[in-house]
Amino acid sequence: NLAMARSDHALALQRYEEAVVLHRRAEDYQGEANCTKNLGNIAKLRDDYQTACRHYEEAARLYRQIGDVLGGANCIRDLGEVARDLSNHNEARQRFTQALAMYERISQRFSVGATHRMLARIARNEAEKRAHLRAAREAWIAIQRLDLVQDLKDEFGRSASL
Repeated sequence: NLAMARSDHALALQRYEEAVVLHRRAEDYQGEANCTKNLGNIAKLRDDYQTACRHYEEAARLYRQIGDVLGGANCIRDLGEVARDLSNHNEARQRFTQALAMYERISQRFSVGATHRMLARIARNEAEKRAHLRAAREAWIAIQRLDLVQDLKDEFGRSASL
């Protein structure tokens, strides 16, 4: 994690790969899932989308196995981000919507707001964009994250206020 924080992706990759093996041997599925997801993050940063997806899907499987809804939702959201980066907005919408349902199920309002923001960025029309912005704003107001509400206004202008 320190290597990632320092943007030393090569060292982070090496350490996460080593950690996955150790977590697997110890049958520590949470640790294995976390490291596998981080391997996906590194691959995504390197624009290696195929590898990123493979790691995110494996981590999501592990999270499901241990009942970690938040971890699984984060992996599905990450798969949506890869799809968005590849301009596959239909798949991105599908993944974001799936993750959103999971975040709502566990009342993870920060992530609900963030996912609505992602959906607003790829909305098919102005009404859909406004609906997602309104939902993001409501989620963040509920947790008193007015800084994030301001970020919406900064990014989307008038649409974020409607």
